[in-house]
Amino acid sequence: MPSTTITQPLLDQARAGQQEPLIRAILDILKRALTASRVPAQEVEDLRQGRLLTILQKLIDGRVEPGKEDGYVWRSGETIAISFFRKNRRKMLSLDTMQELEEVPPSSRDTATREAHLATQVEMLREVLRGKELSSEESQLLHDVYVKGIGIGALAEEELRQNPEIRKGRNAGTQRTLSQARNAVDQRLTRARYKLELALRRRLS
Repeated sequence: MPSTTITQPLLDQARAGQQEPLIRAILDILKRALTASRVPAQEVEDLRQGRLLTILQKLIDGRVEPGKEDGYVWRSGETIAISFFRKNRRKMLSLDTMQELEEVPPSSRDTATREAHLATQVEMLREVLRGKELSSEESQLLHDVYVKGIGIGALAEEELRQNPEIRKGRNAGTQRTLSQARNAVDQRLTRARYKLELALRRRLS
């Protein structure tokens, strides 16, 4: 918890029309709460500004118990952080074989801590996908399947339209079937997932 920064004189000034000192105090507490919750620095400003007016009005209206204004603003910051992580979590890859991304140390009982832990893991996932562990084709395949939600069948059909002939192996030069194209896409996806898992385990260890 932060030391007290919202005082009665600040509230009195705000109610008299001088809101700037109270606004600065609110923004300072929100920044510390968001930073403590491990919200990315580039997101903090927009997030705290987004709730500023609501918090300010509630304080001016006297709808917060006297002496607990700092705690109210701090908890508001934690709530903003939780909403941020939850919203962005839904945008990330949801690999069903990556259950370790959902696991949290037993000591992490606090919701904000759990969300912050997940955010760290998701950032690792982003770094792996941007890094050299996977080829650009593998990263794109993972993105197509797990972010854009394109089915393997649809990817196989597209591949068959673009490359109807098998170019390697004993059947080189023959027409490939949809089943063969689907198997090829599935094998590439399996290899990409395996490489992704290995890279993440190395970073998490």
